[in-house]
Amino acid sequence: YIQANLKLNPLLEKIINDIEESNKKAPAYQKNLIIFGPGSQFSSVIIHLMIPGMIKKLFSLKHTPRILVLNPIKDVETGGIKDEEYFEHIINITKSLIEKELGSEESISSIFDFIMINDVRVNPEKVTSRATKEEKIKTRGKKRFGLIKFKVKKIEEILKKEKNPIA
Repeated sequence: YIQANLKLNPLLEKIINDIEESNKKAPAYQKNLIIFGPGSQFSSVIIHLMIPGMIKKLFSLKHTPRILVLNPIKDVETGGIKDEEYFEHIINITKSLIEKELGSEESISSIFDFIMINDVRVNPEKVTSRATKEEKIKTRGKKRFGLIKFKVKKIEEILKKEKNPIA
């Protein structure tokens, strides 16, 4: 967990509050959404949940749909995780962050209304080939090793085991 003097940016908090207020009167098809992802799960998505106050802010929203997008690309950050463990790992990290801010009685559905998983329709050989080319020009070391093959039934089992209404 981040141990620093971090807090939600007041401008971001105002924007979120304005979205929530405008969504109170908006029909469902016109509501603004809050979307986490896609991106590298550990340095682009989960890291934002680690900012003190972010989970409480998401939890407080009653009129704004909140969506978590999981990106099935394996990169340097996720290379050591088995495909079938990936989703469970993300859920466990998120759950521990929620517990720290809201208490143990809350689940991932307390802060996200939907979890979207990118469909695996990309050719894994093309991803690996592109990663090899990118490695030569990118300095961040974000080499993509291939696609994570999510097992939807396994994901449903994990969510149901947690008594999560998202399942």
